[in-house]
Amino acid sequence: MKKINSIQFTLFLFGVIAVGIGFSVLFFPVQFEASADIVLEKDASLLSELRAFGGLIFVGGIVILLGVFKQSLILLSVGTSTILYLTIAFSRLVGMVLDNMPSHTIVSATIAEIVIGVISMIILLKVNSSKKVG
Repeated sequence: MKKINSIQFTLFLFGVIAVGIGFSVLFFPVQFEASADIVLEKDASLLSELRAFGGLIFVGGIVILLGVFKQSLILLSVGTSTILYLTIAFSRLVGMVLDNMPSHTIVSATIAEIVIGVISMIILLKVNSSKKVG
């Protein structure tokens, strides 16, 4: 039972992070990006693109949180966490290669996303193998 509790705690943490960031980008994109020293114009098209990304992260966070409260959804939640965080990290790495290095804040976020994504993948492999055995 302790194993499940640690997984649920981890999912809760990763889900809350995604919901918080997603909510901020969805509803307060200018202010959120300013925290990373990114100055946004009031360009409706650019803001729409950012809000779409924020909405995706927000909903991903909700799916991650579902596994905390419903045991049967843990595999879905951990899989979502793995895909969400590693995809964001991969996309940032592509940007670093194609566009040069971003601010220290963005680099730090990338490292955090890689760590969260790898932890999620390890949990996914453990949960998946325990479902096959039991």
